[in-house]
Amino acid sequence: MSGKSGTAIFIALMFILQVLVIPQSFSESIPEEDITVRTQFLELENGSGSQLAGHPLSVNGHSWLVRPESNLDNWFSNVFANASGATAVGIDVAPDGTAHICTVDNNVVNYHEVLVNGSIESDVIGVLGSSNPSDDCAIQYTGHDRVRVAFYDGMNLVYARNTVVGATNAQPVWHNRIISEGVAGGPLNIVMDEGDKANIVFRDVNDSLRYINFTSTFWIDRVIDQGPVGDDIELVIQGDYSPFIIYHHLTQGLLSVGYDNHQLIRNNIASTGNLTGGLGMGVDGDGVSQVAFTFEDNGVSYLNILRSLSGKVAGKIP
Repeated sequence: MSGKSGTAIFIALMFILQVLVIPQSFSESIPEEDITVRTQFLELENGSGSQLAGHPLSVNGHSWLVRPESNLDNWFSNVFANASGATAVGIDVAPDGTAHICTVDNNVVNYHEVLVNGSIESDVIGVLGSSNPSDDCAIQYTGHDRVRVAFYDGMNLVYARNTVVGATNAQPVWHNRIISEGVAGGPLNIVMDEGDKANIVFRDVNDSLRYINFTSTFWIDRVIDQGPVGDDIELVIQGDYSPFIIYHHLTQGLLSVGYDNHQLIRNNIASTGNLTGGLGMGVDGDGVSQVAFTFEDNGVSYLNILRSLSGKVAGKIP
């Protein structure tokens, strides 16, 4: 009995000790002054995630294995010799990773093609009659080695298209034409629809929202909003080839415009705080617009994201 009693008392004491012992924290607190000493800047390595998969990468003295899905693509830094003083830049990246870039350097509009291996080919799109503070360019790659560019020449809007090498042309040739006169204003935005037709939106000289599109036969030039509107304007082309535009109206907030059965529909998306610009938009796999914008409220800056609810139509931005 005494043996069994002693064992029972020992088990009871162990249970009491486990209850009473205060769990110890093993987390390490790093003083603020030591943070900069114990961290270091990590340069991006050349090579994609799949190429580096399984290979060690040293960070802060620790060796880590790179996972295959890691996004460690090739990064290159280039200075274009003929665009060192560029006042405007536009860029579009093709599915194969080739970057198509337009620049305005003084009174010359240049085109640059940057391949994934870092090699660069440049060409002159056009020479401007004069250099203005409002000079800008926008570019989009349409496939089949075709590139389209919109830029200002003085107060006029010019549309440029390059031809492909073939029986007619031994080398690519740029064809430029003025599509609207006396309208030059804010930054340009160009989007090509699935029919390879151009859609251009921008703040014009009167601070109005202007939308210009090509029908395959002629250009349609219209003012969507008398404004005043800001420089940040985003455009997507919907499945029915109609435009959907997000823009900052300086007195009414963040607005959207689109068409429903050829009827223009305008909606107020946000009016919280002081909208400070910084507007972006994309379309998810369900064809629903996703919008990000910045605003300031009581001296604090915020990044707000408007998105659909799990891709459902019920969450579609009006």
